[in-house]
Amino acid sequence: MTKRKEKYLLRPIDMLPSPWTHLPEVFSPPPVTEPSSHQGLDTRYGYFGNCPFELKQISTNFIKNLTNLSKLRNTLSLILGLEEFNFKSSKDFLIINTADCTSNYKVVEYLVKTNLSFLTFAPRHDLPTQAVIRHLHYSIPVEDIETALTELGFYVLNVHPFLNRVTKSPLSLFSVNLEPIESSLNIFKLTKLLNSIITVEKPRKSCFPPQCMKC
Repeated sequence: MTKRKEKYLLRPIDMLPSPWTHLPEVFSPPPVTEPSSHQGLDTRYGYFGNCPFELKQISTNFIKNLTNLSKLRNTLSLILGLEEFNFKSSKDFLIINTADCTSNYKVVEYLVKTNLSFLTFAPRHDLPTQAVIRHLHYSIPVEDIETALTELGFYVLNVHPFLNRVTKSPLSLFSVNLEPIESSLNIFKLTKLLNSIITVEKPRKSCFPPQCMKC
């Protein structure tokens, strides 16, 4: 039995030199420098901790049952300046927008002194540190948890137990709010509290859209 000879077809393009033959064996990409965390930010107003005072109108206050807008406008003009705030009227509220966090603090301070009914949102760096304690028995009083955390050096704002959404029975879960300082983050390192083995986690964010509670 004779072997069949295989035929090879040599194309003209196969005789051309490869375009990769002249490249070096090792290719070194240019160094990548990470941009600064403050790059591109306007720092005219300084920083509050690690959070810059943003210049866009994110600081908002909602005033209800206001009877004299002219008096409020004249007072805020003296405190902030005429171009540092603006008003917007809605069906239920008068909305005050300020240019930065510093101006918002001054507005809130004035509204508190005048006993006006208003609603505001705290900046992110002023929000409390939130944590969830798991595997702590539901029969433990909230006061005992606050005392134990205070003895460990935490500045506790409040502690709330979780309830089952349907049966309303208590769960072995507790929500803890601490002062917004750097040392409060150490609560996530706790593994034992009140002689109980625990786990401390960050709250889980809801994946559902926010729901209006007016109706």
